[in-house]
Amino acid sequence: MKNPFKPAAEQAIRCKLFVYGATGVGKTRLALGFPAPAVADFERGSAPYAGRHVFDVLPVTGLAEADAALSFLATGQHQYKTFVIDPITVLNEMILFTCNKAGVERLSFQDWDRIKLKLKKFMLRLLALDLNIVCTAREKALYTEGETMRKIGTTWDGDKSLASYFDTVAHLVTREDGTRITVIEKDRWERLNQREIPTDFAVIREAFGSALERPANAVDLDAAERTVNGNAAIAPPAPAPAPPQTPLRRFYAAAKLHGLQRADVLALFADELQYPDLHEKDGKL
Repeated sequence: MKNPFKPAAEQAIRCKLFVYGATGVGKTRLALGFPAPAVADFERGSAPYAGRHVFDVLPVTGLAEADAALSFLATGQHQYKTFVIDPITVLNEMILFTCNKAGVERLSFQDWDRIKLKLKKFMLRLLALDLNIVCTAREKALYTEGETMRKIGTTWDGDKSLASYFDTVAHLVTREDGTRITVIEKDRWERLNQREIPTDFAVIREAFGSALERPANAVDLDAAERTVNGNAAIAPPAPAPAPPQTPLRRFYAAAKLHGLQRADVLALFADELQYPDLHEKDGKL
């Protein structure tokens, strides 16, 4: 049998950067320092930099436009070397709203599964592009869990899994004296050997070298969806079976519309529904 393994060879590594921080800290400016950027602008944050940086922009108002951008960039028939999503926080919100067209206040487990699968599909296609990828994200407060919530720091505004897709994760911070620094929270390729670096693209350019300038090659995004990082193809989730509409369940739903509490329902309908031990069955409502 032929040996399927080959000697390991050094490869030119694209920069896959996830950067988050407060408004005005310099996320977009840092992203626009990358070579030949195409920007998917979700909140018109790149507009102030027109004329100061050279870039092409797509104002994105829906998921279809974002998916179309991925498909175009996958052809390799363009001059771009970097793709910027600014910010991915808004894309995350678009996916949430798309999967919650009914506008319900509390999503079911099945709803959250659909949201996560849709985000995962997009991220696998995005990271499969033969380009430098820079995704910015807003910052939000991080609190302890439980009844007593206490602020313990900051994190990115978006799905908790977002940073796991990227090789490099950076937190842009403004110190009390006004100095802007970049805190490296993840450095898979060990190119940025310091935890804190200046917020300056020149530092990234020195770390990644000529790989940043390599022209894009065509990629098959459909294949990438099935195989990137060893993930299996993502199939749409099967619809959850509707719960049986027993008389008790219908009575309880109707009572809730009129503001009745669980105890009121039990008292009103126990005799009619012939459940002498209904109080013991309370958990089955």
